[in-house]
Amino acid sequence: MNRCFPYNFSPQYTSRNYTGPNPLGAPEAVALKNLVERINSSSSEMVVLDFHGWMNFTQDNAELGRYFGNQFGFGHNNGYSSGFFSSWATTLRNTKAVLIEYPTNTYSYNDVINKNYIGKTFNGIINIIKNNPNGGDVDNGGNSGGSSSSDVRYIAAGEVINVQSFLNVRKGPGTNYDSIGQLHQGEKVSIVATNKEWNKIEYGTGYGYVHKDFVNILYRDINEELRGLMVRYEYMYGPQWNGITSGVANLAKFYNLVRNGSIVDLKNQGWDENQYYFNGKIYRKDAPGNILYGYLGKVFGFTDELLLRAAGFAQKEAGTSKPEFGDPFGNPPYGDDPYDQECIKDGIDYFNKYRK
Repeated sequence: MNRCFPYNFSPQYTSRNYTGPNPLGAPEAVALKNLVERINSSSSEMVVLDFHGWMNFTQDNAELGRYFGNQFGFGHNNGYSSGFFSSWATTLRNTKAVLIEYPTNTYSYNDVINKNYIGKTFNGIINIIKNNPNGGDVDNGGNSGGSSSSDVRYIAAGEVINVQSFLNVRKGPGTNYDSIGQLHQGEKVSIVATNKEWNKIEYGTGYGYVHKDFVNILYRDINEELRGLMVRYEYMYGPQWNGITSGVANLAKFYNLVRNGSIVDLKNQGWDENQYYFNGKIYRKDAPGNILYGYLGKVFGFTDELLLRAAGFAQKEAGTSKPEFGDPFGNPPYGDDPYDQECIKDGIDYFNKYRK
């Protein structure tokens, strides 16, 4: 139903996204459209929130998206999608609308409860009413334990630094919280979330908080995040290449999707840590983009060799290739950095193992 609203409608015939040839083919969509239009006709201002799962982002109105991004740690997709209810709703007078896709790493009802989806959703809605996008639960007590609704999921390994004697581990994200233990210089920590200037870490049988100034990030665990992006981008851009048979047309679309500075270029999305952990391996900072390139290239249906040669051609064109890298029309690594080629292959292998 979500793809059949009269906003840049494009017929979909796959089993998952079937719409039929015309917009509003589902009677539920007609009823929802009529209801929203009736409410809108007598409203001076309207906000439409469309909750879905499990793509881990917001879309449409960025202002509204920020309220939920601050709660869940979402990124925002600056665009509108063909036939989507929320995209259609933005065309109504005096209306702001947003699509909220709950986190990808949701596997059971217990996840919804334990990760406080209800509380975070409630906070987002209340903060819209209060017109306070940076709001959240007020964390001002000293005895609330090792959890805060303002925590943003962030999985990483760290090491304690800048400590002469010891570092206090606190119950909450602030020096006004009680200390529940101590860490010393060089100790390793497992980070599970961030909260402004504080890291939430595994401590004992529970969790605690330490200030970011005293933790060096060794590597960021991107297993769930990168897998989520793979699914998300296939979901977002799949209709654009569905049914395309021309290799040249497909290649042009793919190039515009993944080139430097594009919407899926991870360098534009804050992926600036020095090392990442994915699928059992540690990678340097520019690797995730190459892994994603390899995966999405297979989604488009390109051969392994074409993807690898195209990467070499791009590096040649950028002027960053070295003589020992060879030539795009020659032998491997085709003018590309050999390490980049291995990361692309890892993305291809990931597609072949989990998606093919």
